[in-house]
Order: sequence, then C-alpha cells, then structure tokens
Amino acid sequence: MFFRKKPQFDELLKQIQAEFPYFNHLIGGWPTRIQGSSELQEVLKRWTKTLKIAQSLIKERPDSVEAKYLLADLLRMGHNIDVAGAAQASQTLLKEIIQSNPNHFKAHMSLASLYISVNPPLASRAEQLFLKAKDLIAPKIHLDIFQGLGFACLYQNKIPDAISYFESYLRLHSEPDIQQLLDGLKSGKQLTVVTQDLSGKRTLTPHES
Repeated sequence: MFFRKKPQFDELLKQIQAEFPYFNHLIGGWPTRIQGSSELQEVLKRWTKTLKIAQSLIKERPDSVEAKYLLADLLRMGHNIDVAGAAQASQTLLKEIIQSNPNHFKAHMSLASLYISVNPPLASRAEQLFLKAKDLIAPKIHLDIFQGLGFACLYQNKIPDAISYFESYLRLHSEPDIQQLLDGLKSGKQLTVVTQDLSGKRTLTPHES
C-alpha cells in the first residue's frame, strides 16, 4: 500500500506563489477586475483555499518572513472583495514584517497599496511607503510605484504631483483608465474617488483640481 507524501513547506509555498498572478490581475487593486457574481464566487473559492494553505504554513513556521508576507498580501487582496477583517489583519502582519525587516520592499509596497485602497486620510502614509519602496528598489523602476504615488497625491489634493507621477507611469506603460484620469486632472474636472476604510465601508470622496 502506498501513502501519498504530505506536501513539504517549500512545495506549498510555491503553490501559493503560483496563484498570485491570478489574484493580482483580478483583485490586486481597487476597484477589482471581477466580471459578475460567478467570477466573484470562483475567485473567493480559490482565495479561501490559498489563504488556508498560507495560514497552515504560518503555524508550521511562524518565523518565515516569506510565508507571513504571502498571507498578508492575500489578506490585502481579500479586503478588495469585502472579506471582513482582512484589511486589519493584513495591516498587522505587514507592520510586523517592516518592523523586523525595514528593507523589505514587498511589504512596503503591499502596505502602501492597502492604504491607497482605503480612506484618503491614510494617503499621506501611503505616499511615504511608496517613496521608501522607490528608494529600496533603486536604480530599478517599478511601475506600480508611480501609479501608487499618483493616487496618494491625488487623495491629498496634491494635483500637480499626482499629474507628474501619472505621466511618469504612462511614459512606461499605456493604460486607458489612467490616461483618462490624467486627462481629467489636467482639464480641472472634479473627480469622485471610490475608497474603502479598514473595516470595509466604502466612501465616495470628491476631489477637485
């Protein structure tokens, strides 16, 4: 009789990492790219399964920074599909990682992205985190930093800075939604920004240039 070998820690870690391109594409930002309730249910099913694996790895190796980061970022994305308590749990884990690993680029990016998807008062902190991430990765360039800084400045009504960052982003990557946003900012159009607070409550905040 043959018994199936229990997956090892590294194998399960790779399994979680393999799911991230799928999650990042659909729920990595706010608003999400989910089309319809059936796709939402499929995403939620896969997200829940992956989350349970990540939680099991943390129990097995509480000191694994990579496992903790993957769990934290999964929770961040869970906030974007209205999973109760996901934002607070993600924030706690990411702060722990940054406190013990001040140069952890991904944790800075993830916490900044979490803050940029919630209420505007956190935009100033998000800007600081994105700028720190920018310094950590230099001289390399990460597109999401420019986009994130653009939104962080927009939410603080720092319109000239927001325009500059969005222009930097678009010089490197064409994206119609960002181009439309940039055109609106340049024309002085009033914009309505949809955000969520850490508890999941959605708010509409008008911004004027």
